[in-house]
Amino acid sequence: MRNIAVVAGTNVDTQMGVDYINEMSETDRRLYRPFAYPAFDTPMHCHTFQMQSNAGKLDYFEKLFKNAIKENNVEGFFVYCNSLSAAVDFEYLGKKLDVRVATPLMAYREIAQKTSKLAVIAANNQATAGIEAAFTEKNPECYVMGLGMLELVEAVEAKISPEEIIEKFNLVQLIDFFEKNGAEALVLGCTHFPYFEEELKKRCKLPIINPAEKMYYML
Repeated sequence: MRNIAVVAGTNVDTQMGVDYINEMSETDRRLYRPFAYPAFDTPMHCHTFQMQSNAGKLDYFEKLFKNAIKENNVEGFFVYCNSLSAAVDFEYLGKKLDVRVATPLMAYREIAQKTSKLAVIAANNQATAGIEAAFTEKNPECYVMGLGMLELVEAVEAKISPEEIIEKFNLVQLIDFFEKNGAEALVLGCTHFPYFEEELKKRCKLPIINPAEKMYYML
């Protein structure tokens, strides 16, 4: 049995990551035991943390990682948060502590060659920029259009229905704009957003990229 720490912004997306690993492990019979390690209490707390110095951010998560290793003998970290993975060098921490790490940005690098023009919706514009950097690092000719919007995350945390979120924030019109400007796929650049993924698929034509499966197999 391999112990995995799911690290994310709040209790909500951390639990979504735990549920995802449990579901995938049951499907392919991998022996993963996920433990929840939410980093913050609210989306805004997570957002403002990302504006701190790099040294401060690394120190914060190095302590969290070490605590997870000590408490639960964790062998791998499933960083289930796009904006945090854009703000913190988790790959460096993984090497320093000699543990396996999977993040959304690492997953995006793996799939970068498959598209030339992408649309992104993310929790904030730091995440949008990080996703763009990950794609263009491996595919310099990839164009990225994006929106960072913390209110979408807060709506998921408030358990507003997927249908209402899509209507309230005009997501169909937004994706129509992306499509008319040549986007080949839509990146769900926040791990809260699978909450409304199925409802979005019913209303939009663009293929949707969710990094979770690629991250799972990176573990």
